[in-house]
Amino acid sequence: MKITKEFVEVLRNCSIINSAILFKPGYIISSCSKLKNIISYIKIDEKIPVEFAIHDINEFLNIISILDDATAEFTQNQIIVKSGRKSVKYTFSNPATIDASPYLQATFDDEDIAAQFKMPYSDFSNMLKACSVFRTNDVVISGDDNSVEICVGNVKNKTSNKFVTTFNTTRPCVSSFSKVFNIENFKILNRDYIVSIHVENCLEFRTEDDRVSYWITPSVSA
Repeated sequence: MKITKEFVEVLRNCSIINSAILFKPGYIISSCSKLKNIISYIKIDEKIPVEFAIHDINEFLNIISILDDATAEFTQNQIIVKSGRKSVKYTFSNPATIDASPYLQATFDDEDIAAQFKMPYSDFSNMLKACSVFRTNDVVISGDDNSVEICVGNVKNKTSNKFVTTFNTTRPCVSSFSKVFNIENFKILNRDYIVSIHVENCLEFRTEDDRVSYWITPSVSA
């Protein structure tokens, strides 16, 4: 198995959702936060050949960063990463100690989607900056008719400063809604996304090529 830049990028992203990951055979890496409120599901080009667990992904990434153009081999209890004369032997963790992702990609019927819109990553980046400037983690997503509004501001202070971005929906809102999310739960890769608000309190970020998706639950209703 080749240790590609894509593989490393995905692992770094997963590590901020959960420092531990259970890998399963195939072309998918999925992680789940300890509170079960964030799940990622990401397709990669290199096939993972066996099931194994790593308890500290950051430690693993830091040690393999010593190696260039590396490949990985697998034994019963270790991953062996090699590059020329150098190698790293990293012992697997006990899968029972890890908050593992269910490795199931959620599917929803059209009537389950309250609203859907496209979000360029540049808009998301601006939201992050606004949260930093206003010193808040509150992101309110509300929708009515043919538009969705994302508002950054302190929900406990009605007179607080706000940063608002409006999106045209790609399908009409089935009903008006308003949900509060914690920006710290938006641990997404630098991609453009199709964002879906589901009627049962779930926010989905999904790339158009269907290779990357996240499911995030709200904090409270606004």
